[in-house]
Amino acid sequence: SGNFQIRAKDLLLDERLGEVLPRGLRTNYRRFSPSGRFDIDNTTISYIKDLKDGKKKFDFAGELKLKDCNLNTSPPVTQLDATLKITGLYETGRGFKIGKTTLAADSLRIRGKSLKNLNTDIIYDRDNKNWKTKDLIADCYNGKVTGKFELQRQGGENLKYQLQAGFDNIDLEKFLSDTRAKDTSGKGCTKGQMGGTLSLD
Repeated sequence: SGNFQIRAKDLLLDERLGEVLPRGLRTNYRRFSPSGRFDIDNTTISYIKDLKDGKKKFDFAGELKLKDCNLNTSPPVTQLDATLKITGLYETGRGFKIGKTTLAADSLRIRGKSLKNLNTDIIYDRDNKNWKTKDLIADCYNGKVTGKFELQRQGGENLKYQLQAGFDNIDLEKFLSDTRAKDTSGKGCTKGQMGGTLSLD
């Protein structure tokens, strides 16, 4: 058993980091294929080995700061700048027993569309082995997005997320021009305000 305190700055998110993670976390890490850099602060990890079954338990709490990160999810998340406050209990061979993440993202892009000031609490659903939130809120092209999010494993191999959101007062011109292919026609985008629902999976 042991207790550890960790602080680090400008670590790379690459394949080398995956090699030091427990097997279950390592597999998921490789599926995400993350890139970018991150800081670790105010992080403590307690390690216990059960003498009866030999399982290792990691009780942890900490803070990660992600900087310009990309995640190979479906759909992809890119240019993620965020702070994650994480608490949980992980057991080798069984996975997470408890997990909670408070996410505060200054900015990110989902399928090429920009979100800013995204805040939410993501809770681990032990029964379904999914991460879920129902209180997501973010700024989006001068408007607001609210919704729910679920990260799930499909077919035992692929990680996929679902985002269902309602949006209001979105600046349509900014929304369309953000990912519009550059051309020389001089034509502008349609103007107006947009509201409705959005589902990404």
